[in-house]
Amino acid sequence: KKSFVVVAASTVQTWHPGDDDWTVVAQVPQAEECEGCGYSETVVWTGKDLLLWGGGFSYRAPDGRTYSGVSVKLDGDVNPLPDAPIPVRWWHNSIWTGKEMIVFGGGGDSHARKDGAAYNPRSRTWRKLPRSPVGGYANSLLWTGKEMITFGGIRNGPDRVSGFPDGF
Repeated sequence: KKSFVVVAASTVQTWHPGDDDWTVVAQVPQAEECEGCGYSETVVWTGKDLLLWGGGFSYRAPDGRTYSGVSVKLDGDVNPLPDAPIPVRWWHNSIWTGKEMIVFGGGGDSHARKDGAAYNPRSRTWRKLPRSPVGGYANSLLWTGKEMITFGGIRNGPDRVSGFPDGF
């Protein structure tokens, strides 16, 4: 029996096409002071957990701390991710390599980001990625099995924001 996982705002749901039925799996508690929560975060599926990170997303944990990412199990268990070595941003992208979630690019502080980080859910650790020669947001990412390719999106020009058709 197949099912698909969908995240809408702070609700994690599964859809079962055979039954044409939706099931709410988890509600991710968001911080009260979080304006625009559920906006532009990215989500990857590890094969057993969802990893949500960034954007306007902010998770309020039972200990009162606010986190920029969470892990959600399909039994409804929600756990904060450790702090990433990069600032939170929006319009970034994430991919799953089979071992790590790579977070790259995005916008923040009124410019396109050229940095990224990789999160390993098994060790619960982040590592910072080398800075890219070109930053961008709203770009596409592809994992080839050996390397990440980023293409398209928007980058800041000298006095404007512009699209760029080249990958790197």
